[in-house]
Amino acid sequence: MRYSLLSDTKNWMSCIEDSKSIAHISIPGTHDSCARKGQSGQAPGIDEYVAAQNSDCTIKKQLEDGIRYLDIRCCVIDGVFTIHHGQFYLNINFGDVLIQCLNFLNTNSSETIIMRIKQENSSVSDAEFRAVFDTKYGEYHQKMYLETSIPNLGSVRGKIVVLSNVLSVPGIPYSSIKVQDDYSDTSVSSKRGKIVNLVNESARVNRNGGNPTLYLNHCSATNPPLSSPKSFAGILLPAITRDFKEGLGAKQVDNSRNEAAHIGIIAMDFYTKDLVTEIIKRNENKYFKELPIFTIYNNYYGQHYFYASLYMDTAKKRREVFGWKPGGKVVNGFWVLLPSGNTDEYYIFNTYYKEFLYASSFITDNRRTVYTWVDAVPTVESTWIIRNGEIHNVYYNCNLYESSLSYSNDRKLIPCWAPSARVLQDSWNLEFENRSL
Repeated sequence: MRYSLLSDTKNWMSCIEDSKSIAHISIPGTHDSCARKGQSGQAPGIDEYVAAQNSDCTIKKQLEDGIRYLDIRCCVIDGVFTIHHGQFYLNINFGDVLIQCLNFLNTNSSETIIMRIKQENSSVSDAEFRAVFDTKYGEYHQKMYLETSIPNLGSVRGKIVVLSNVLSVPGIPYSSIKVQDDYSDTSVSSKRGKIVNLVNESARVNRNGGNPTLYLNHCSATNPPLSSPKSFAGILLPAITRDFKEGLGAKQVDNSRNEAAHIGIIAMDFYTKDLVTEIIKRNENKYFKELPIFTIYNNYYGQHYFYASLYMDTAKKRREVFGWKPGGKVVNGFWVLLPSGNTDEYYIFNTYYKEFLYASSFITDNRRTVYTWVDAVPTVESTWIIRNGEIHNVYYNCNLYESSLSYSNDRKLIPCWAPSARVLQDSWNLEFENRSL
């Protein structure tokens, strides 16, 4: 589905313009990408502090799940790069990693992979490390981007972009990018603050047209024996995911243009689907380019602008929508109308949260609840006919209207009228604001 970056995580970059700098793309990644549970060969009590990813999260699976940044730690043994986490061999070599990456890219040529290469658990000279990189793995260089400058996506589709953490290895120098990697900070509030601050900084610095600066923001930390990578991720990642679902980064950009917050690379231990989704959502979709953006208001009880709110259901999958009773436009009240292919039928997309409006199956006293879908993929209930002031849900055959009821003093309920008949409060005004970037 071309309107959703999340409809297929294997090729989400196909929706991003060739001209986009990779520093202007929000990218989910993994920390210690090969350190899968059980791969160290150690007893469970030791492996718990080595493992950074679930046992089934091979490089292939990570890439299929939308991960586009890999952290690869190489130890030189007998002229080969073996992959280590500290002193522990992870039962995989660099050639195996490259084969999985290139097989993925051969099937998904729209994508690129950013790969940090670091020397781990060996102390050979930079020259010797480079010699192994060139002689043992030289055949793969043609599928790598080995320049020092930050490329545009179009020039590296189908390639591995090397982020070099070894002075002699060509690629973007690791020392040239902005990194948050306080791996010893296992205070959730402190680490969370550092992540949020760098997200907001990246969003400010990397706005469209800005000088591209690559940001790498680690969500990983451990403090044996008090905190393992998995136990810390189990607390931190839900908190960061909640920050993103509540709009982290969106206040740094122009929502009337459907601008996305370019938040850089977010590297995770034990990554989750929800956080990967939130990161990928923060990208501009080329299929939205130049489509009209509107504010939408109802005049029956006063000029109340329609907006997507901070409030979600318990599962954090459905977002409440309201009319803003005090009047006036709000930053989370801009909507892109996306033609569905049928006359006067549209998907309605909120620019602040990057989510699609839909009518749900939940009915109370003839009021069908309307939400935006947090996972950002349109459903069969997401198609609307917009004609003569009506906003009509095609799937349930009912009109959006402003209820006489309020959620709170400032928030009017906006459901659909389930009986399908027209009501006085179902007339809407669409005010053109801008065109999508």
